[in-house]
Amino acid sequence: MDTLIIRPRSEQLNRLPELAQPLSQKFQANPIAVEEDDLTAMGLALWQALTLELDVLPPARLLIEGDEQVQRLPWECLYHPQLGFLAKHPEYTLSRRLLTQPPISLLGSRELFPNTDPVPLKILLFTAHPEDLTQRPLAPEIDQYYVQSALRPWIEAGKIKLAAPNDGRFTTFIELLHTQPWHIVIWSGHSVRFSNCLKFGQSALIFENEEGNSDFISADQFALAFKETAVSAVVIAACQSKTLLATLLTAGISPVVGMREPLIDRAGSIFLQAFCVALAQRAPMDVAVQRGRQAMVNLLQHHEVWYSWSGQPINDPGVGQWSLPVLFTDHGNDLDRFAKSQKFGQSESTRELPNLANLRAKEILVGRRRELRYLEPALRAGTIRRLLIRGEAGIGKTALAKHLITQLTAQEEYRVLKWSEIESQITGDNQTDTFSIREQIHGENQPQISYLLWLEDWNADNHHRIAKILELSPIEGYTDHLRILLTSRYSVPPEWNFYDYYLTRPCYQDFLSYTQQLGLPHSSLQIRLIYEVLNGNFQGVQLLHSLPVCTTGIGFRKQLALVKRYLQAL
Repeated sequence: MDTLIIRPRSEQLNRLPELAQPLSQKFQANPIAVEEDDLTAMGLALWQALTLELDVLPPARLLIEGDEQVQRLPWECLYHPQLGFLAKHPEYTLSRRLLTQPPISLLGSRELFPNTDPVPLKILLFTAHPEDLTQRPLAPEIDQYYVQSALRPWIEAGKIKLAAPNDGRFTTFIELLHTQPWHIVIWSGHSVRFSNCLKFGQSALIFENEEGNSDFISADQFALAFKETAVSAVVIAACQSKTLLATLLTAGISPVVGMREPLIDRAGSIFLQAFCVALAQRAPMDVAVQRGRQAMVNLLQHHEVWYSWSGQPINDPGVGQWSLPVLFTDHGNDLDRFAKSQKFGQSESTRELPNLANLRAKEILVGRRRELRYLEPALRAGTIRRLLIRGEAGIGKTALAKHLITQLTAQEEYRVLKWSEIESQITGDNQTDTFSIREQIHGENQPQISYLLWLEDWNADNHHRIAKILELSPIEGYTDHLRILLTSRYSVPPEWNFYDYYLTRPCYQDFLSYTQQLGLPHSSLQIRLIYEVLNGNFQGVQLLHSLPVCTTGIGFRKQLALVKRYLQAL
């Protein structure tokens, strides 16, 4: 596929900043208020300013080259009179190249991966979600869940290696970058642009500190984290993260992807999902971004209703979101670094990706990053071998246990065996009782095989059964390769030697994310009241969600009182 390099001249663009500023202000004031006509008007003005006189534009890679002033314009809106928006057209791609004086790299000379087809392709999906943010919360678990789900066929085939830690600290980010060679790093979270930093690239990313609160990392600090790494591409899925890309390019990292304006959470998740699948199919970077934009066009299913913060329904929140991903390349050749072909268009696999509207919040663990940051490495290292997750009914014990098991089994060879009061038996690899499990563990005589026993919902009635199961732990030679995970509302006998972790109510930001994923049509004030009255109980929220929609004062309070009485009776 040919590359068409477009070099706009400054005199061609004199009026365009005046047109671009109101569009940017509209995005920042309310991203869902942008209309198709706004984008079309901007896109036509861009096309007319170029004076290319191309009524018939052959399929091509479009590369917008220019200085800082040129790159401030929203080129992703470029609109051809016959073809429409080129940045989402299936026969084109659109990327940018920043023309500046040759900079001195912050990272010095970097040894990158060769332009080959790596197996596996190693992707680091790093998310950060501080607890103290007052702006609308993110749901990083959604990004993790859907990227992992979409890439599962390639992961199981050994063609993709994906890491998605639940630790958003900058120190953890640096450690991960230097412990293994990542091909692509994706960062998902919040960015901020300081009012006194109006220069191109002067922004910061918000990581988590040791207490789980905000830790502001400048663009220079972020870029320096890649020193002495072979990372070939970086994607920053955060609002207005385009302003950080120049710093990464200066540091010698290319290609890089960011977002031009404020991004709706679901739009970001859909972009990452389609983008990663395209990479798994070994599409070039610009084709992967193009497919991501195409996937962002439809954020809602035909039966779904989106609600604003005031509780008012919105028909289509996604108009204009597809135009936000911005791709910068240093020289163009790096777009094909891991590609097998330059085939454009949208693959069948991409079109068949599940819509985020089908996601049920109770299918994944929302929040609990502080708990995961502490418990997961402790279980992995063996400093905790017997873990009791204790708390009231509906607080999220089972969801946390499931997520811990998923994280442990994703990176290590564990055989998971589960016992629950509901099933009244052990289930696993053809084991139906305690004795057969014991015989298999003892008979295999392979200490490198690890077992994870999940004992769900302990209480006084099943005390003796679980006591028998716990006899497995001291088998000689297997203590280091056995983890036991127990969930209960009650404390267990001290002689069982469990680490007792009491699960308190979630922080309000996590609770708010959960209600958003459920689709509760209540106002922000009502959500806050639900949190306080139900003490952040997830089961109570699910019950409230199952009741007929009622957001009026008296009816809402009656439903809330009913749910509270139900929880008290558990």
